[in-house]
Amino acid sequence: MNKTNPLGTKGKLAKTYAKFIKGMWCDSDSVFTPDAIKSAVSSINPMFSGYAQHDSQEFFSFLVDGLHEDLNRIEKKPYVESVESNNRPDKEVALESWIAHIKRNQSIITDLIAGQYKSKVTCPTCSK
Repeated sequence: MNKTNPLGTKGKLAKTYAKFIKGMWCDSDSVFTPDAIKSAVSSINPMFSGYAQHDSQEFFSFLVDGLHEDLNRIEKKPYVESVESNNRPDKEVALESWIAHIKRNQSIITDLIAGQYKSKVTCPTCSK
């Protein structure tokens, strides 16, 4: 657990999530309430406080990102340059981008569910 990552929660989210999963799958009770995970997420991100309805994708994205940062094996993230394609083949740019990404991001989340997608934006002024 990476308790020094300034982008993480000092392990609070990961510990609470572990208890949540254990309680859900290992407790003998037939009813399980996710009060602890709800409280932890609300205290970390006030957007999720209260009982208003939230977008499940926003919640999932927040949870996965928080778990990744709490479990990131990179303790001192190096500076990496942004990768530009400059009309190079996608395969070459993807590999270079992935290498830069894993210099800063290595966790069980990255190992299991991280991926890449291509997005192209063109400046209307300079066409770059």
